[in-house]
Amino acid sequence: MRVVRISLVLLVVMLNGANAALFTEDWSSGSVNPSIWYETVDGFGGYGYGHDDISVVDPLGNGDNALKINGFSSGGDPLWGDQIVTYQTFGRSSGLTITYKVWNGNQLDTNIGMYGGFWNGNTGPPYALGEAVVGYISPLEAYEKGEDIANGNCPPMLGLYGAVWWALTKATAPIVEITLDPVQGATWAYSIDGGLTFTVERNTLGTGSSNSDPLCVGFAPHHGQGGTTMIDDIVVTPEPATVALLGIGAALALSRRKRM
Repeated sequence: MRVVRISLVLLVVMLNGANAALFTEDWSSGSVNPSIWYETVDGFGGYGYGHDDISVVDPLGNGDNALKINGFSSGGDPLWGDQIVTYQTFGRSSGLTITYKVWNGNQLDTNIGMYGGFWNGNTGPPYALGEAVVGYISPLEAYEKGEDIANGNCPPMLGLYGAVWWALTKATAPIVEITLDPVQGATWAYSIDGGLTFTVERNTLGTGSSNSDPLCVGFAPHHGQGGTTMIDDIVVTPEPATVALLGIGAALALSRRKRM
C-alpha cells in the first residue's frame, strides 16, 4: 500500500503541474523585447512602406500594456507589414495550446484583421510561415498550413469575429485558443467568459495539414488590414490531457520499480 500511495502523490503533483506555461508574454517590459521576439520591420523582403505596424502601448494608461497591430487606416501598411516571431521554439509531440486575448482597437474601422498563433519559422513572409493561426480580415478565419488565407479561402470564425468587434477594451476581450494535435491537425476556439468555456469553430485534429515540428509563436497584421487589433496575455502550454497521460505513465513506472 505504501508504494501505491507514493505513486498517487507523485501523480497528483504531476497533474497539478500539467498546465505549467512554456511561454508567456504580457508586454510588461513596455516594448517588443528583442531578446524574445525576432522582429522584421516593414515585412520580410520589404513588403511594407515604412509605417509603424506593431508596437507596445498602454491603451488605458493604467500600466497594463498590450501589443498594437495597426492596419492601413491606423497608420500601418496596406500590405504584409511588420511581424514578430519568437526565437523560442516549441515541440508539438506533447501537444501544444496557445491562448491570447484579442480586442478591437478602433471600432470606427470595420476592416478588423490579424495574423497570429503558431508559425513554423521566423524567417519569411507570414503567409508562408503560418502553421495554425487566426488570420484574415472581416471576418477572421481559422488558417492551417498550406491553405489560401491571403484570399480569404479558409473557414470563417464568425463567433470570434463578432466577439472581437464588440470588445473595445481588454476587460471584454475574447480569448483565442489554438490547440495542436501531437501529430497533425488542430482546433480553433474562443471564449467570452474568461476561459471558463470555449466554443470550437474548427477541428482538424488527426486529419489536418498542420504537422510541422518545432514551432514558434508569431503575430503580424494581415495583408489589407485596415483597423487596429490589440493582443495581450499570450500563453503557450503543453496540451493538458497529454501531460496527464505522461504523469500517469511515470507514476506507474515508479510503482513497478518499487515492487521489484
